[in-house]
Amino acid sequence: MSSRNSESLKSYDYACQKFGTFETVRLRRNLYNLYDMICNDDPLLCHISSGSAVEGLDMIGSDLDLMAVINGTIVCLNEREAENVAEENNIRTLILDIDNTNPCYALLRVPKNITFPENIHCFLEHRGQGIFYSSQLFKLSQLNFMSLLGDRYKIHGPCVTTEDDAIDQLYCFRCKSWPSQARPWISRSRMNHWPSPQLITTIVNYGVLFAPVGCKGSINEDIEWRMSFSVAEKLLVYSFNHTQLLCYGLMKLVLKDVIDKSEPLNCILCSYFLKTLLFWLCEESEKDTWKPEDILSCFRACICRLLYCVQYSTLVHYFIPQNNFFECRFKKEQQIQMIGLLKEVRDDGWQCFIVSGTFSGDFHTLYNPNYDSNVIHQMIWCMVERMADYFENDKNSLVIVKKIIQFSRIKLALKLIIFLLEKSNNLKVQRDTIIKYHINNKLQLTHFKQQLRLLIISKHRQCPDTGWMFLASFYYRHKRYHIALEIISIVLSRSLKVDPSTLATTVNIVHFEKMTAMHLLHLLVSNIMVFENDSALIPDELEIEVTNNSSLYLAVIIFTHFLKFLSYYHLGDFTSSMESLRGLEKCTYNQYRYKALGKTQIISSFLCLGIAHEMIGHVSKAHECFSTCVSYGEYNTTTAALRLSKL
Repeated sequence: MSSRNSESLKSYDYACQKFGTFETVRLRRNLYNLYDMICNDDPLLCHISSGSAVEGLDMIGSDLDLMAVINGTIVCLNEREAENVAEENNIRTLILDIDNTNPCYALLRVPKNITFPENIHCFLEHRGQGIFYSSQLFKLSQLNFMSLLGDRYKIHGPCVTTEDDAIDQLYCFRCKSWPSQARPWISRSRMNHWPSPQLITTIVNYGVLFAPVGCKGSINEDIEWRMSFSVAEKLLVYSFNHTQLLCYGLMKLVLKDVIDKSEPLNCILCSYFLKTLLFWLCEESEKDTWKPEDILSCFRACICRLLYCVQYSTLVHYFIPQNNFFECRFKKEQQIQMIGLLKEVRDDGWQCFIVSGTFSGDFHTLYNPNYDSNVIHQMIWCMVERMADYFENDKNSLVIVKKIIQFSRIKLALKLIIFLLEKSNNLKVQRDTIIKYHINNKLQLTHFKQQLRLLIISKHRQCPDTGWMFLASFYYRHKRYHIALEIISIVLSRSLKVDPSTLATTVNIVHFEKMTAMHLLHLLVSNIMVFENDSALIPDELEIEVTNNSSLYLAVIIFTHFLKFLSYYHLGDFTSSMESLRGLEKCTYNQYRYKALGKTQIISSFLCLGIAHEMIGHVSKAHECFSTCVSYGEYNTTTAALRLSKL
């Protein structure tokens, strides 16, 4: 191996330590994407995270852009499409108008034959022969709304931003069609087939977003909207190999630690320009150029390209090359200084970082190892909070969260990732009650398939038993008892080795401190099922328990035996249903005897057992079970008392 390659590999390893390994970057991305999925329970908005933190480059100063796509309005390419989409989906539509705008900008025109509600008229402007949706009025309305929340906000470009610039919130519209300005991007010649045809198709199928900001100096600046390819750009960065990503990170460091520290050049360039430059380089270079043993050469190539762009005042938009970012960007003196500085960086290589101090000491000026943990902490704490009774009190919950965070940092178990994804999809199905209001068989079948696609991740081998059992409950709700029983059989076969005495949690904090982090993680994700208010997944026999803003918490092993009983009962298999009832009874009393459950789960366990006894006519045993529930007083939020009164 040449000394140059050896030096490159050492540099690559060091960059991995500072920016993150391939596995670390992938986990960061998964966490942010899962966080988006968990947040997307509002039918009016679709939340999308973007920015360098989401791309996997988590540095101090990494930006996190929060976008909220308004689902009730769609941008269409022409009048006919707008009318059809509005009629089929019962939503508002706008028409893309690019006849008199600069590249990457558009007007959003109101269709002639579609009536907009009164509360939207305040955003509309008459210009010439058309009526247009004003980007400026739209931003002002968002500013006024967010200011009512108590904090002080300001308008910053297309965003509504807190006064300390800590949070950027961007509200935007989506166009599901690919705009004509960017159409040549789809088929242009590419040396190394990057991006892949599959990725191009995915990007085109998503479309683009429209952010509320006009082109500076335009006569229609107040009503213009800027095309945003942020979703496409995130997917492109995700397709980088790790050497490409590290070069992107190094270029951001050049901007942060070298260019921006030169006072006359501060804020002339931005990281978006560097990302665009990387896109062009990746598309134009051979696939095997970007290798760990060549990272120094790759970094130098990036600097040389930036130098060329500054010298000739040319850096064009990746999707719409008619838009030149560097046109009139520099004053002559600034351009001369920038060229001189970039030549120094080109000649010095990584020495420029040593001079700036970034690669010295503990590297605290670059990498913030706690930031990822904070994101993980929020996600785990949210789950623990929902299961606080299972751990008996908040102090226990706090111990659990801290221990898992200390153990995992970035190396968080795959089990948690799968759980979060399953949980997100599970909540979407639970809260989707549209099926209750449709009688059309074809529509019900379509809806069944949509919900099944969300739940099918539960069949992943790493998915906890809770995910499998929500899937089983889904099939049970649709009267597919045999499929439900097949899933139950799998879950029970995995649970046979569990000793209830090892699951005791109703003890003091010291007990949790002695447990391993992985054991705590297992408790957290594997044992409790939470049926939301008005859940679309809960069996009919328990549906009354999740009305009036109530939720039902069930130990997964209890629910498994209960659903097994219900399935055999409805199949008319009396022998198997009685056998299942005995299994449910044994499991309930074992969990109770060994204090393996919190009070809420004890109550719900006896509730299920009581319902099962009542269904087969064991009135005295049902009375005993419901009475046990009632004896817990204020902890009992079930309908046990009502059921008891009706026996």
